[in-house]
Amino acid sequence: MITRFFKISKPFHYILFLLAVTFVFFTQHGNKIGTVKAAEALKLGTTFLCFLLSLFLLVFIITKNRLTQNNSLAAFYFCLFIFLFPDSVNNYEIVISNMFMLLAFRRIISMNTNTNLKKKYFDTGLWLCVAVFFYSLSALYIVPFLATILLWRTDRFKHFIVFTFGISTMLFINLLLSIVFDVSAPEIVFKNLKFSFDFLYFSSFQLKSSFFVFFTLAGCSVIKVINENIIKNNPSRPLFIIILLIFFSSILMALISNFYVPQNFLFSFFPISVIAANFTQDQKSNWISNLIIVVIIGLSLFNISIKFLVN
Repeated sequence: MITRFFKISKPFHYILFLLAVTFVFFTQHGNKIGTVKAAEALKLGTTFLCFLLSLFLLVFIITKNRLTQNNSLAAFYFCLFIFLFPDSVNNYEIVISNMFMLLAFRRIISMNTNTNLKKKYFDTGLWLCVAVFFYSLSALYIVPFLATILLWRTDRFKHFIVFTFGISTMLFINLLLSIVFDVSAPEIVFKNLKFSFDFLYFSSFQLKSSFFVFFTLAGCSVIKVINENIIKNNPSRPLFIIILLIFFSSILMALISNFYVPQNFLFSFFPISVIAANFTQDQKSNWISNLIIVVIIGLSLFNISIKFLVN
């Protein structure tokens, strides 16, 4: 079955994933190619590069911190979610911010090793600040960061000070660049935010179906991870608490933002890919995962076909 094919990590898998996400990106932005000016072409190219780097960062974080077994399931789920919500790659601010947040997550998750903590806290503050410049609500990820201070009992106050130095450094660099090159600083806005499920009512039938499948898989996976990795005395408990906090922060971000909701879902793809991969790899019988994957592939192909017909 499908999950069995990805249960052993192979280089071929990642070539396939790279081609898949490239196809989705240029399907979404294909109508802009050839008609954009030089500045827009540079923005599009930068967005595409950040998008590809996001995939590599996801694989690196998972492999380095052993968040899954030796398989390609997390990267596979990431690609599936991109296919399920192709609009998630439309907003260049969100794509770039997501890449910098992954750099911050790389540092946050690696804090469990208790090595080079000062550098990790500094880098976390730096990358988080850059991500907030591109997308203000990325500031919500301060919650998973604060959790690391409580979960890994090191010199909390000292490392929090280092974290603020990281933020201050980015703010100083930004101020310096704005003075030297006479450009306005990125605006950080938290106006007109409201908690809303309106997207469920005003979405198309295809999009509602995608939301249903996504949250069904997310619900099953989260319950499994809570039971196996958090309630039980598991050595990986702190890591999965952080990943769950990242996921819930991502969903909260989507619900209170003024952006089109599927675009915001890009932030949630990293944590839920890890959680779903653990859900799948630990199943004795993978029929549930295989069924959900088949439905996701079917919905994705249907959505892509509708897009081509409309265009």
